[in-house]
Amino acid sequence: MKKHIFKTSLALLMSAMLSTSCSIDDPVAGPIVGGGDNSDLPQEEEVILDMDGKFEDWNLIPEHSLASADVPEDAFLKGGKKIKCYAGATFVNLYVEFREDPQHPVDAMHIFIDSDDDQTTGTGSTLWVDNGSDLMFEGAIDNATTYDPTGFIYTGKPLADEWSWNPVVEQGMGICKNSQFVELSNGNKAFEMTILRSAIPSLKKTFRISVGLLSEWNDIALLPAASAVIEAGTPVHGAAEMLSVGHTDGGDQPDPDQKDPSNAQISIDGNFGDWDALDARDIFEVNVTSNAFFKEAHKMRGCYNADFLYLYFELDGSAEATNGILDIYIDADGKFNPDGSAATGHGGWMWKNNGSDYLIQGVLCDPETKEPVIYNPEMFRYTGTPMAEEWAWESVVQSGLVNSSEIKTLPNGDRALECAILRSAVPNMGDDIRLGILVEKMGWTGECGLLPTLDAVDNQHVPAELMHINFNRRNDVDTPVEPEPTPSEAQITIDGDLSDWDKIEAKDLFDVKLEEGAYFTAAREMKACYNQDFIYVYLAYETTADVIPGILDLYIDSDTKFDENGAALTGHGGWLWSNNGSDYFAQGMIYDPDAREDLKFNPELFMYTGAPMAQEWAWTSVAPAGSGIITSAKAVALDDKTKVIEFAILRSGIPNLGNEIRLGLLLEKSGWAGECGLLPAHAAVDGAHVPADMLHINFRKGNPSAKNTR
Repeated sequence: MKKHIFKTSLALLMSAMLSTSCSIDDPVAGPIVGGGDNSDLPQEEEVILDMDGKFEDWNLIPEHSLASADVPEDAFLKGGKKIKCYAGATFVNLYVEFREDPQHPVDAMHIFIDSDDDQTTGTGSTLWVDNGSDLMFEGAIDNATTYDPTGFIYTGKPLADEWSWNPVVEQGMGICKNSQFVELSNGNKAFEMTILRSAIPSLKKTFRISVGLLSEWNDIALLPAASAVIEAGTPVHGAAEMLSVGHTDGGDQPDPDQKDPSNAQISIDGNFGDWDALDARDIFEVNVTSNAFFKEAHKMRGCYNADFLYLYFELDGSAEATNGILDIYIDADGKFNPDGSAATGHGGWMWKNNGSDYLIQGVLCDPETKEPVIYNPEMFRYTGTPMAEEWAWESVVQSGLVNSSEIKTLPNGDRALECAILRSAVPNMGDDIRLGILVEKMGWTGECGLLPTLDAVDNQHVPAELMHINFNRRNDVDTPVEPEPTPSEAQITIDGDLSDWDKIEAKDLFDVKLEEGAYFTAAREMKACYNQDFIYVYLAYETTADVIPGILDLYIDSDTKFDENGAALTGHGGWLWSNNGSDYFAQGMIYDPDAREDLKFNPELFMYTGAPMAQEWAWTSVAPAGSGIITSAKAVALDDKTKVIEFAILRSGIPNLGNEIRLGLLLEKSGWAGECGLLPAHAAVDGAHVPADMLHINFRKGNPSAKNTR
């Protein structure tokens, strides 16, 4: 493999995680400071290995946490012999065994990493089967050289066999520590090495890794490797699978994929006490929201065992109630497109992302007498265009599918019934299903109840997600929860035209205004919204003859880590906000006092590297001003003293940005003459600043305090 020399030196974002504070001269277990979503990192106690060339401590690693591969004797490249990898919460550890040819000594090493464990992304190089490597480390190594590599990220066409690597980790960051080469009794040589886990961008719990050893930039060993293969009568390299790391097979480490099915038992007799006796984890429940458009369905519960799906319903039983027909919709196959949209079934208006494959429909009341009857429904299969909103239901079972109880009146006046559906009687029902019910008025005169549902907006029905049941998992929560809104897809054009902010729905908008009486008064309002790529920020501020804001500081708590008391665990503990915890800080000028003109906000980005929650200046530069992580328009005037500046933050440009973040903005006077604006902030007390909480944004939810209106 050729060495490709990159002449461009990029002080990119990931180097923040590799500052001198990340040196691993003293290898002890510590917190994760970077490297993507770490919520699923190993939970067992980490084995810390000494990089001393004494390999006995590898025997301390639980067998289920150690990945290893031996290179066969008939491999095309004879140099590689064995590779082992152990990944803990702090370090990724490698053991490499090889046979060195004195004529071609090892002098460099490549480490390839499929960091997302996704073989549909990354390079398509044929060195390993289904390669998919997103990252590569490259650097010199020999018996006396410390491996201090450059890190590259693959930027080419997915799965193309092309050399398209751009640097993201600069050489000399001290992210690795390795032993000298040790000669073994079998004549091979070996060395061991650690890589700081947080230095590997976006590394997931499960990943794949491989190693190439080089001499004068020619490959002399590939690990893992397979036996040589013959092509056109000539032996060539036989590609093997990359080493798979992070998958556990037993021991004390729990397997997250282990099945935990329910074995709920319900007697269909109209006595509902056995529902209340179930373990909370065996019950799946939704309740009508207080302002739902369709109100006559009050509660739906589900539980299951290996044979039956049990359902329980509570409906309005008042004299004014009109419910008389019950429709049960089932997404039986749980098939989705890569973007998460349902791939099969009906696309009806009742639920978001509907996808129902079967409809079970029957009467609950005699339309003439209005007296309850035993629910004995017919089942239909959807035969229309996938996700179309058309009536294309074919009858498959006319009666006898559902075993139902009598309808009983509860002490609160509601009417309730329970039923059992034989799971095997629903064709093609998989292990993941979704459910919803529609209640229709007696005489087929319209809808009156729906579950799940959300509160109405402008007196219009708002579709919720269907209730999800997995027959291999019990319910993860002890209490029922309402369906969560989908992540925002807000779009803002950063051009100084503020009209698109008015088009953002309230549920997608996070807004904080200055409290009257606040100590710092220049910052008047901050808005934020987001989509999968960007966070958009709007700042309205005042400028007067006495106070001209000239510097803008953006603080970001990127990981939102808290202890059991809600106190922030990481980041800066500055006085600006209560429970601060800012991990990153962007600072740039927005006004040039010499030219007397507004500037775009193109800040430098810093990472906090000091003691957690200390009030000390310990900020390490991550990306220079103008890096493109934050793009801005110049401020525009709202009136004779109020200006607005808008900017966009590239989410992938902030290392270790999680699914929940907190934001705060500080304005400083032109010429660095002191602070003049702060958001969020409370009203001052006794003439002193009162810190508020930072603005909280969850990328998986909308604004929980906003009504779903524009």
